[in-house]
Amino acid sequence: MNINTTIEDINTLPDDNSNEDNSKIKIQDIVYFQVKSGEPAVNVATNLESLGLIESPQDFLTKLEKLNLGNSIKANTYKIKTESNVDEIISILTK
Repeated sequence: MNINTTIEDINTLPDDNSNEDNSKIKIQDIVYFQVKSGEPAVNVATNLESLGLIESPQDFLTKLEKLNLGNSIKANTYKIKTESNVDEIISILTK
C-alpha cells in the first residue's frame, strides 16, 4: 500500500477577547493524504480507514454513492484533520 502521510500539530490559542483560559492550547493533528490519479474509491476508503480517519470503508462508500459522488474523488494530496467526520472528508476529497 502506497500511502504518503505526515502528521503535524497545529497549536491554536483562544481569541484574546474570549472568556476562556488563555493558558489552554488546542492541538489538532493533520494527516496529509494522497489520492492518486485513477485510484478507485474503495482503495481510498481502505486507506482512510488504515489511517484512522474513518471507521468503516463501507459506510464511507455508501455515503459517497448516496450523495452521487462515487466518481468525484479528485487526485491530489489533502490535509485532513484527524477529528474530521465522514461528510467533511468527502467534501475535502471531492472539491
